[in-house]
Amino acid sequence: MDKEDPVIIEETENPEKSEKSEKPEKTEKTEKKKKAGKTDKSEKTEKSEKTGNTSEENGKESGEAGADKESEDALAALKKENEELKDRLLRTLAEYDNYRKRTSREKEAAWRSAQTELINRLLPAIDDFDRAGGVPADSEGYVKGIVMSAGKLSEILASMGVKSFGEPGDEFDPSRYSAVMHDEDPEQGENVVSAVFSKGYMFGDAVIRPAVVKVTN
Repeated sequence: MDKEDPVIIEETENPEKSEKSEKPEKTEKTEKKKKAGKTDKSEKTEKSEKTGNTSEENGKESGEAGADKESEDALAALKKENEELKDRLLRTLAEYDNYRKRTSREKEAAWRSAQTELINRLLPAIDDFDRAGGVPADSEGYVKGIVMSAGKLSEILASMGVKSFGEPGDEFDPSRYSAVMHDEDPEQGENVVSAVFSKGYMFGDAVIRPAVVKVTN
């Protein structure tokens, strides 16, 4: 007998096995991708830890930095305003000091001017007294000179607004008269000035010196 040729059975690929073999390959790829993703996330986390904190914390830090900047700006504005107010205060104090010194000088100058004017007005009457002093006291010219000098003084005082008062027969006014003597006279009325020892003087409505008098009844 002829020997039969051996039958060669070719192994066919099992579709189920091939599908099974493909699935592990896909699974391996997916796992590799997941691992790579985890690695990237971990690297990002490490980087964020190295550079600072999380994004929320970074936002807080940026907000705090902005608030600090606003506080610094507000503080700088307050300092500037304080300096301006201080400068204005110093200027005002300096101006007031200059004003005080100026007014003091002006008052002193006005007072000296008034004194000088008074002396100039009194000088003619003083000259009359000097001339009367050169005349014998028992002569008629002496008495005349004294009376003229006194009259000139009264005119000078009147021109300055000074008035004399106090005459016998005036009604006694304690705000204007000073009574140093008192007597009884039935012919006189009550509180009547009977004698004047020194006249009183008024400047405007103010009493400069009360009249010294004697009062009856």
